[in-house]
Amino acid sequence: MNRISPFALAVLVILLVGAASASVTHAVTPEQCQYFAVGGKVQICHATQSARYPYVILNVSENACIEGHCGHPYDFVAVGDPTCQGLGCLPGFTPCDATLPCCDGLSCSNGVCMPLVD
Repeated sequence: MNRISPFALAVLVILLVGAASASVTHAVTPEQCQYFAVGGKVQICHATQSARYPYVILNVSENACIEGHCGHPYDFVAVGDPTCQGLGCLPGFTPCDATLPCCDGLSCSNGVCMPLVD
């Protein structure tokens, strides 16, 4: 039986941990699903893993957004970004995280886009 050296094992563990942490990204949050729901529907950009069409716009129920898309890496609310090109931003006093930036003059503070204080 072949044995792996301790050094090779350590390198393998580091690579696996790095790959796992690199694949963990922020997804749309339950708070965003609730906040941006209009008539019970939320417009999201859903990541497809396709090189040609990386995102599709979906109008999903608030519940589907929370239960189905909050765990999808790279999905985000389509606020100000009707073509899912990553050009949108979150307006003031909306729930935020690293998924989508706050608009100019705002920063994500304690999970809410807040005006920058000089």
